[in-house]
Amino acid sequence: MKRPLYPILLVLTIVATLLAGCARPTPVPPTATPVPPTATPVPPAATPVPPTPTEAPKVDEFTVLANYISEKFAQWTPVVTADEVYENLTDGDPSNDPFIPLHH
Repeated sequence: MKRPLYPILLVLTIVATLLAGCARPTPVPPTATPVPPTATPVPPAATPVPPTPTEAPKVDEFTVLANYISEKFAQWTPVVTADEVYENLTDGDPSNDPFIPLHH
């Protein structure tokens, strides 16, 4: 009885592929790298003298903040007075308590 040739060829192909994957790569000879010309040495420059530090001007943070607040709220007027809010909160009726929205 004659055996089919296909299984033998398949096994040989798999073995050849595995062996080819294990082969060492052929080394590539290094190419000659040109040597760059040496630079002519330059004498070191004189060490620069750092500038003398000057003192930063003093800032009065309180004055800056006070001026900002004064400019920001120069045209601001309350919608209701504090007395009106107090009367509303102390009248015993929680259904009419004011809602104070936060605006930016």
